Amino acid sequence: MNRSVAQPQKLDENTVDELDSSDAHAYGWRYAYESAPDGSEKLVQSPLTYADLLDPQEGDFIAESTVHQQLIHDLLEILTRRYRDEPTTAVWSDLKIAYMIPGLTTGPGPDLFVVEGVEDRDRQRRSFRFGEEPGEIRLVIEVVGRVEAPVELTDAIMPGVVSLPHGFGHHRPGIRLETAAGRPGVSLNDLTDEQRVDALCGNAAFSGVPVTVEAVD
Repeated sequence: MNRSVAQPQKLDENTVDELDSSDAHAYGWRYAYESAPDGSEKLVQSPLTYADLLDPQEGDFIAESTVHQQLIHDLLEILTRRYRDEPTTAVWSDLKIAYMIPGLTTGPGPDLFVVEGVEDRDRQRRSFRFGEEPGEIRLVIEVVGRVEAPVELTDAIMPGVVSLPHGFGHHRPGIRLETAAGRPGVSLNDLTDEQRVDALCGNAAFSGVPVTVEAVD
């Protein structure tokens, strides 16, 4: 997969129709042959759909922000250094995971994932064929977004846990709700993954989301 730079934009269910109508290539594109009326074929940029992001193919150009790219770069460098001396542990970025399960035809291409027990981790590959080749997936990272909020240290919650009150992002330009805009609060939806749901009830999962906290320069 290839990554192209776009302006920061979180892709979620609320923006699918808007993005599709305003920019045919909002999600990215892949090259494909298109038949002309005279029977000839030409190579064109075929727009990706929202569904294509969940099952990326080799050669797809996926639009993303420069912030997203920098976060992936930093995390890849940190994890690669962490497992540098463990030859059977691989850290891969934007590599498709092919789940070798009968009937399952799709597979994600997460931003980063760590696999333990691999063979030949440095060889060139197009995918990791989970269930067919050695290795167990131990960590999957999908960089969703970032927010800025005041930080308060407290012993009222467990160490290593972050609690973020759920605002609705009413500070954004164009919001015409005067009362809500006066008490905006950052939106938790900017950090959660719309594809991650609670296994028991099927609702969106807002707990147990891995985050990194850092000071704002």
